[in-house]
Amino acid sequence: MPRFRSISLALTVCLMFGTTVTQAQSKKTSKEAEKLAQAGTTARQDIRSAFDLLEGLFAQYNAIMDGSVDRKPAYKELTREVKSADKSAEAARKSIDAMKQQAEKLFVVWQTDIDSMTDADLKARHQSRLESRKERYTTFNDAIAAARNELSPFFKSLKDQIAFL
Repeated sequence: MPRFRSISLALTVCLMFGTTVTQAQSKKTSKEAEKLAQAGTTARQDIRSAFDLLEGLFAQYNAIMDGSVDRKPAYKELTREVKSADKSAEAARKSIDAMKQQAEKLFVVWQTDIDSMTDADLKARHQSRLESRKERYTTFNDAIAAARNELSPFFKSLKDQIAFL
């Protein structure tokens, strides 16, 4: 089985990222920040659900392999659970994509607010805060991308191993 370092890292980062909301100065930026927080919460829940199903698949697969369960009904259940895990992973991918789109909207609106400021010191502080949030989001997004890249071949490998049973 492939290693799950990237998946675990992505889940950890997602849980940490959670509902991090920027300190916004305009109503529009605040609204976009709230939407990002909601999208982050949904993504975190969907990733957790997919991860839980994946752990269940491991347990079922291991039970079949070690002979602790009746293979035929366990195999049928395992194949059903693989389909559920696929659907859950797709839901997580969609919610992550929605979160990414929302983050991009927030950053555009926030930059517009900064560009409209006239006080140079205040403008510089807000620009720094925006860049910091963008860096944190990029770290989060990179971890999710690594997990995605690792998860797809893993599911293919698991399906092959299940077919072999």
